[in-house]
Amino acid sequence: MSTDHGGVKAIHPQLAVALAEAKHRKCAVAVAKLDRLSRDVHFISGLMAERVQFVVTELGADVDPFPLHLYAALAEKERRLISQRTRDALAAKKAQGKRLGNPNLVAAATKRDKYCGRSCRRSPVSRSAPLGPLSGVRADIPLGTADVAS
Repeated sequence: MSTDHGGVKAIHPQLAVALAEAKHRKCAVAVAKLDRLSRDVHFISGLMAERVQFVVTELGADVDPFPLHLYAALAEKERRLISQRTRDALAAKKAQGKRLGNPNLVAAATKRDKYCGRSCRRSPVSRSAPLGPLSGVRADIPLGTADVAS
């Protein structure tokens, strides 16, 4: 499962697990708003084409596919507008002479590099290493709408 965020395809492992589990249990995944599932029309229409059940509580359980496509298109447009507004605001700040980025991170990296040079930098492999098991994640929480308490 992948969606597009800021022009970069990103995989959401938790979403993939939830959708796979829902498909295995033959139940639906519930989301509050369609844009919380994805802001990509292709992704939403792909779920519908694969007959993956999902319920958008804002729209109801028996919503027709046509409004889902419309809401997905609106969410995708909003994603583009948000991205453009962010780029414009950052460009305006930069034009005003503001330094962009987190100054604490920049200062820490500069201090680290002065202290030990490039050898202290983490390799790309160590940055992308898996985190391991998550503590506090409950596998016994039901995913289906039939399992959710009213």
